[in-house]
Amino acid sequence: MKKILLGASSSGGHIYPLLGLKKILKKDYECTFLGIKGEMEEKIYPKNSLFLPIQKSFKKNLKGKSQLKKVLFELENRIKEFDLCISGGGFISYIFSKVHHQVPLFLLEQNRILGDANLFAGLHAKKIFASLPIKHNPYFYKTILTGNPSFERFDKEKINRDQTLITFVFGSLSSKTLLNKTLMYLTSPYLDKNYHYLLLTSFKVNNNLDSSIEVLPFLDAYIYLQKSGLVFSRAGATSLYEILKYQTPSILIPSPYVKHHHQEKNATYFQKQYHFPIIKEKDYGISAILKAIQNREMITKNLYFEDISSPSEKIKKVIDETLS
Repeated sequence: MKKILLGASSSGGHIYPLLGLKKILKKDYECTFLGIKGEMEEKIYPKNSLFLPIQKSFKKNLKGKSQLKKVLFELENRIKEFDLCISGGGFISYIFSKVHHQVPLFLLEQNRILGDANLFAGLHAKKIFASLPIKHNPYFYKTILTGNPSFERFDKEKINRDQTLITFVFGSLSSKTLLNKTLMYLTSPYLDKNYHYLLLTSFKVNNNLDSSIEVLPFLDAYIYLQKSGLVFSRAGATSLYEILKYQTPSILIPSPYVKHHHQEKNATYFQKQYHFPIIKEKDYGISAILKAIQNREMITKNLYFEDISSPSEKIKKVIDETLS
């Protein structure tokens, strides 16, 4: 059985698409995950995964640079065990590009714009699988629009939607700013008790909240996406594609701090294509939350959804042709 190395690190947007892809690839290939030691993937990937001992601050000190060279040398020897590499983006794309000559390299780009690491690694990649149409893409000739395979990590399960459930979720890394603004509403006298609320966050929250409010750590997306009547969400591409798959009425609050403003570009695309409303982070607060909840039925009515075929099957077809 041929072997594939799947690499991603540091955020759910990079990691979860590869978990979905593996569920399809493992039927015909032996898959191994590659991540960075001490990052969130160490808690998510299976025990037989490879974790690189790299310091985040390697660019700022000589010890880190020396360590990176050692890791790259060791990976260059180890990578010979595999027939193909796939990167979920981020720093792992840079790592793979340094040892690409050993095996074919494929990249996954989740956002509307190529990230810096994928832009760097794109020159060496055989193909780039895009979740969304990429703007200003110098590698358009090797890019295939497949969609995002993240949702395929979930088992198919039908959960009845609760129209009275309002969910707040701000990505796998969460957002302290949005959390604080959300708590202002949830602890205010304006809290609409005709609804009940689910707050998903990686931060610790004071339990002194109304009984209508449940606080949970970040969960597998299908649980709240299938169940909620309305979701307030960041605009990372992986989250957006899961929202689209489960046809969940949602309000998008793109982060203004991410590189190249890719969340704002993602949100604008989803607004034009599917009519998702956007709230800018600076405008997000009690008034905006109340208005969105009050307009929930109109928001739901205006949304446009389409059925999504399997992104992983599209990706696997290309991999099959490459390794045949």
